[in-house]
Amino acid sequence: MAATMKLSKLRVCSDSLMLIAAINNKQQMKEIVVRSSLCMAATMKLSKLRVCSDSLMLIAAINNKQQMKEIVGIVRDIQEISSEFDFIVFFHIPRKNNERADSLAKQTLRAVSV
Repeated sequence: MAATMKLSKLRVCSDSLMLIAAINNKQQMKEIVVRSSLCMAATMKLSKLRVCSDSLMLIAAINNKQQMKEIVGIVRDIQEISSEFDFIVFFHIPRKNNERADSLAKQTLRAVSV
């Protein structure tokens, strides 16, 4: 299946990237980063994707193991965008095993906030 995004989905994705700098809640930021990353991967026409996050709550919700009303909307968005891929899998990576990526993300967010 080719990753063909509707215009409205692309608008949501690009708007999400602009909002990242204005968000103070780290959990919300992680959710938006995952959604935006999926949008970018879909526009790049990738067919297979492995998504890793140190947010256990988000990964559990995406994998339908634990639903939390606070994130149901963004999880629904992520699941909808995920249907654009032939294969996609979501993994939880403990932060201690993900220090380099965590550091790069923090540097990027600081740069965007300036």
